[in-house]
Amino acid sequence: MRKDKNGGFGFPEAVMAMMVVSLALTAYLGFFASSAAAGGAPSIDRGIADGVSVVSGSVSGDLSDDLRALVEKRGYRGASVRCYDPCGAASGSLEFSTGSMDGRVYGERFLRAVPSDDGRAIPLVFEAAVCA
Repeated sequence: MRKDKNGGFGFPEAVMAMMVVSLALTAYLGFFASSAAAGGAPSIDRGIADGVSVVSGSVSGDLSDDLRALVEKRGYRGASVRCYDPCGAASGSLEFSTGSMDGRVYGERFLRAVPSDDGRAIPLVFEAAVCA
């Protein structure tokens, strides 16, 4: 960088230096974000909740086949799903598990509106865990 007659750097040089620093930080953050996303934790497909409904005010459904297919497809050691109504609009809860849950367990909780036989959509909480 060149100094002017007063000994200061000019505006174009300052802008150029700022752009170089910004590009370097952008490249660093881009690399960091891509490497962090590559090693993500295993997850359960939220579409597994499609097999649950509320019949006569009670939570019902069968997720065992879907859960077994998920474990085989993704190579997990085991998986478990529990669903319940936190509001009390439907009674009971469902719990399904397949495989072994020994080792490193990753969990996820999500909310899903499921159909009821009386035409309403009841929100249920799904707690899913997989063992990789």
